[in-house]
Amino acid sequence: MKKRILLIPVTAIAVIAGIWTQKPVTAKAADDFVIVLDPGHDATHVGARGYGLKEEELNMKIALSCKEELEKYDGVKVYLTHPTIDCGLPGSSTRECLYSRPDYAKSVGASLYVSLHNNAGMDTSGHEVYYPNANYIPEFNVEGAALAQCISDKLSDIGINDRGIHTRDSNGDEDDGTNWYNDGSRADYYAVIRGSKKNGFIGLIVEHAYISNANDASLLGDDNMLELMGQADAQGIAEYYGFTKKSGLRIGNDDIWHMYSDGDIVSDYTGMAENEYGWWMLTDGSINFDYTGMAENQYGWWYISNGALDLSYTGMAENEYGWWYMSNGVLDLSYTGMALNQYGWWYMNNGIVDLSYTGMALNEYGWWYMSNGSFDLSYTGMAENEYGWWYMTDGGINWDFEGIAANRYGSWWMKAGTVDFSANGDYTGSDGIVYTVVNGYAKVKTPAKRTGFVEEANGDVYYYNEQGMLEQAVGMDVSNYNGQIDWDAVKASGEVKFAIIRVGYGDDIASQDDKRAVYNMNECERVGIPYGVYLFSYAVSTDEAYSEAAHVLRMLQGRKPILGVYLDVENQSYDDGSNYYQNHGLDPYSEDGRRRLTDYTKIVLSAVTNAGYKAGIYMDQNYYWNVLYMDELAGYRWLAAWGDYGSCPIEGCKMWQYTSDGKVTGVPSERVDMNYWLNN
Repeated sequence: MKKRILLIPVTAIAVIAGIWTQKPVTAKAADDFVIVLDPGHDATHVGARGYGLKEEELNMKIALSCKEELEKYDGVKVYLTHPTIDCGLPGSSTRECLYSRPDYAKSVGASLYVSLHNNAGMDTSGHEVYYPNANYIPEFNVEGAALAQCISDKLSDIGINDRGIHTRDSNGDEDDGTNWYNDGSRADYYAVIRGSKKNGFIGLIVEHAYISNANDASLLGDDNMLELMGQADAQGIAEYYGFTKKSGLRIGNDDIWHMYSDGDIVSDYTGMAENEYGWWMLTDGSINFDYTGMAENQYGWWYISNGALDLSYTGMAENEYGWWYMSNGVLDLSYTGMALNQYGWWYMNNGIVDLSYTGMALNEYGWWYMSNGSFDLSYTGMAENEYGWWYMTDGGINWDFEGIAANRYGSWWMKAGTVDFSANGDYTGSDGIVYTVVNGYAKVKTPAKRTGFVEEANGDVYYYNEQGMLEQAVGMDVSNYNGQIDWDAVKASGEVKFAIIRVGYGDDIASQDDKRAVYNMNECERVGIPYGVYLFSYAVSTDEAYSEAAHVLRMLQGRKPILGVYLDVENQSYDDGSNYYQNHGLDPYSEDGRRRLTDYTKIVLSAVTNAGYKAGIYMDQNYYWNVLYMDELAGYRWLAAWGDYGSCPIEGCKMWQYTSDGKVTGVPSERVDMNYWLNN
C-alpha cells in the first residue's frame, strides 16, 4: 500500500512561507514501505564524463551506499532498478530504458522512486533535487517538495553546495504522452518523474554534483564521499518519513531475521531473542534454524527445536553444564526419575543426570537397575526399592527367578523375583550348595570348596587359596614398556596370580593403542592367567572422555576380563614442573578442575559398566584425598601407594599397587609394578 500525506491544501501553497521545509504531521508507517533506487544510466546507456570519471559508475556506488543505509530502518524494503552496472532492463534505446524503470518500480510495489545522478555541462558546482510539479496529482508536489528539501539539507550537511530543489515542466506541445497528463495538465519534463506519477508514487531525481567541475570532480573521485552522499540521501528520506532504525530481532532486506542495534546487525550476538512470533535461537546475529537443544534467556533455560522455542518438548536435553530434564519446553528442576536420550536411559535427580546414583528406578516399562546414573543391562543380582528386595537379570526384574541370591545383609531364598519370607527348610542353590533357610534368610549348610578368582552371586570377585580360604593374591600390571613377556614362564613360576594389562592411552586413536595389549590379553587367556585391563587417561573435555570410553571398549572387542576395567587417572608431571592438565587449561586442585575430572571419570566408568564390565579407577593417595570426589565414584578402587605401609592406606581398596620395583620371571624389563588383590 502506498502512503501519502497531504500537509496542506494545494491552494494554500503560495501563501505559506517555508513550505519546502515542511515535515509530515505524523510519521509515515514503515510497514512494507518499498523504495526503488535507480542508479542513473548504466554500461549500455552511459552518462556524463569528466576528469576521468564515468557517471554511471559514480551513480552505482552512491546507490549501493544509499540502499545499505536505508535497510537499517525498520519496515523498509529497498530495490535497485539494476543491481550492477549492467542495465538488465528491457529496451535498447535510452528512451525505452527510462520508461521501463518506473514500470519496474510499480511491479515491486514501490512507495517511492529515487533516481540518483550527477550533473555536467556547466562550470558550476553543487547538488539539486527535482520533484513532481503540481499538476495531475498535486499532493505529490507538496510531499515531494518536502522530501526533496530533506535530502538537499543532508547533502548540504556533508559540504556539497546547495543549488536548490526544482520542478521542471515538459516544453513540447505534441500529444504523445510526454507533454500532457490525462487531465490535460502540463506533464513533468523528466521521464522517470512523469512515469512514477502515472504509476501512483512519487519520483525524485537527485543530482549530487557536477562531474564537469574540478572541485566537484575531486569530491566524486573519493569513494568515502560517494558513500556519504548515499547515506545523506537515505537519511533525508528517513527523516521525512519518520523511519526508525531497526532494533532487536527484526527481518532484514534478505528476508532473514537478524538481531539489530541502531540499524546494524549485531553479528557477535548468540543467544535467545524475541519477536512478535515468539522466542528464537540466534547464532552470530541471525536466527539459526538448524539449532536444536537448550538455550538460556532472562527467564531460564528452554528447549529450542529448529531455531524456535518448543513448548511441546518433554525429555532430556544437553547444555555446557550437563544433561537436564525439560517439561513442556522448560527446565524442570523438580523431576526425579528415569529419562531417555540418544545414549540410553538415565537417572535424573532434581532435573539433572545423577551419575552418582546406583539402584533401582522406574519408567513406563517397569523397574530397572541403574549404575552410576545409567541403565545397566549387565547387572544381575539383588536390588532394593521402596517395595522391597528384587532379583534383577540383565538390568530388569526377573519375575521367574527362584533360588538363592545375596545382598549386603546376607543370602536369601527368592521366589517370583522377590524374597520369599515364608520359605523355611533346606534348599539347594544353582551353585549346588545346600542352604538352610529360615523365614527366607539362607545360611550355607554344606559349603563347597572354592579356589582361585571366583565371581560371587553378588557379582563381586574374590580370591580363594587352594584350601578354599579367602587370601590376598599377588599380581602385576604391565604395558608395552615391560617388553615381550614370556607368559608360559610367568605361569610356570607361580610368582603372580593375576595381571592387569594396559590397552592404551587417551583418545580412541589406533596410534594410542598399547602395542602389546592384544598379545598380552591373548597370552593370558591361553595360559589361564586371570587378568584385568586399564587405560591411561588424560581427558580434559567431555568429548575426550567419551572417546576414551570408546577406546577401551574397542580394545576389549568382546573379551571378559574377570578382574575389571580400570581408568588410570593421575597427574602427569614434566621436568619443568608443569603437568598435562594445567598445560591444557585444567587445574586438578581447583573446584572446577576437581568437578571436571570427576565427571569425565564418571563418563568412562558408566560406559564400561553399561558394556557389562566391572569398572574401577586407578589413582594415588593425592588424587584420592585432594582431587577426585570419591563419594561420587562407584566401582573398584586401585590405589598406588609405594612404601612400607603394611597394608593399603585407604579403606575399600580392591587392589593395592605396593611397589614399582618388582621382578617376575618371564618379564624382560628390569622393573615391574606389583599389586595385591585385597578381596575388599
